[in-house]
Amino acid sequence: MQFLKLLFAVLCMALVACNSDKTGADTSDELPPEKKAYYEEHGIDHDGHNHEGHNHDGHNHETPQAIENNSRTSVPVQRKAATPFNEPEENPYKTQKQMQADFSESIQKATRPVPDACSLLSDKFIAKTIGVNVEGITLKDGSSQASPYARSCFFRWDHRGVPNSGVLLQVQDNPVPDEFPEWAAYYIQAKRNQGEKSPDGSMDFKYKMFEGLGEDGAYCYDLHRYMWRDKEDFVYLIAFNLPATEAEELEWARQLGAEVMRKLKR
Repeated sequence: MQFLKLLFAVLCMALVACNSDKTGADTSDELPPEKKAYYEEHGIDHDGHNHEGHNHDGHNHETPQAIENNSRTSVPVQRKAATPFNEPEENPYKTQKQMQADFSESIQKATRPVPDACSLLSDKFIAKTIGVNVEGITLKDGSSQASPYARSCFFRWDHRGVPNSGVLLQVQDNPVPDEFPEWAAYYIQAKRNQGEKSPDGSMDFKYKMFEGLGEDGAYCYDLHRYMWRDKEDFVYLIAFNLPATEAEELEWARQLGAEVMRKLKR
């Protein structure tokens, strides 16, 4: 009898425990509408676990959209905004055409007409002075609109078997009259006082006094250049590309220069 009473008590206790579990499960289903909507939106079941992004093996194979803190509140991942690339307002590099245009604008316009170099010497006079066949001389105007303050003329021929031999005549005016009105006088003096350097700077070329033409003159036999200035401050240059001695070039330069000055007086 005592055994039956003990068995009945155990069964009653088991029945009460079962009803308690069922009651708890039923209670979890009865969530407030706001909390149930939040769970459904974030893929969380009623026990508070998020199963979205998990497969059956228990691993998450998706890139996490958010992180969770201790309060289990979803916190969006903060992503650094990309810095926008702004194009420079002005391109520091220029095309060759733009550079040429800028250079043309920077050149000071000629304030007076420069004598035409090709009209100051003739092929016949050059042939007579140097002793060559006039038929072999060709003439080329070397003037350029990019240099309005200078006029040039080339006389070419084959001299004693040397191709492209010849004489250059150039007439140059002051390129910066507003900034340096004494340019012509200084230019001739600077040639004698300072000379010239080779393009690579390794050699110095000295100039000597060139007398007999204009107001002042200078020449350098090593460069085969002979120059002088007149009363109007035009600077004249005669250059030779010929096999000749210094004495020969000096005589040719004086004769050609005298012809140039004679033509200018007409």
